[in-house]
Amino acid sequence: MRVLFVHQNFPGQYRHVAPALAARPGTEVVALGINPAPALPGVRHIRYPVAGRSTPGIHPFAASSRPRPCGARRRPWRRSPSRPRASSPT
Repeated sequence: MRVLFVHQNFPGQYRHVAPALAARPGTEVVALGINPAPALPGVRHIRYPVAGRSTPGIHPFAASSRPRPCGARRRPWRRSPSRPRASSPT
């Protein structure tokens, strides 16, 4: 079996799954990612570059979908300071 992981922050949540799959006889595991990562046993990790700017003349909606290397460091689930807390049932 051949397994391909494509994740900009590989290994991320696949840190345990990828080497476990690679340990199976006859299984080849390859990972594509942006960030450097420590070697995982049996996993071939290939880094791909991300350009700093989007294509000139691209529509703004399309430009916002380009990969952001720091995107995984954001925490969108955190409550913003201006947003009030939900009231708790009494």
